[in-house]
Amino acid sequence: MLEPALCEYLLAVLGRQHYQDQIPRWLGWNPYAQYHGRDHVLTIANKTGELDGIRADVGLVRHRERGTLAVAVFTDGGKDLRETVDVEGSLAVAECSAAIAARLLGLET
Repeated sequence: MLEPALCEYLLAVLGRQHYQDQIPRWLGWNPYAQYHGRDHVLTIANKTGELDGIRADVGLVRHRERGTLAVAVFTDGGKDLRETVDVEGSLAVAECSAAIAARLLGLET
């Protein structure tokens, strides 16, 4: 579909996502390792989204030895409309993502 160079470029863009409160939240990922030349077994490339009462995150969780996992978690009906990382929808997405990664990639959370 896409040329490999373009795929790597797009993954790098998604890998610079600065909202870390959903998929990456409890996965033990260091988002700054890439900027300091540090090797890390886990990388995450994701895109978050939100509206009042809704939270969403879609991305790739890549483990060097255990493979790549595509994750998409969406919530709706949240009562807490604050713009905060501890809103119920963000916590639910983080919890689901951690459970999926633990089950399918063997990650400890």
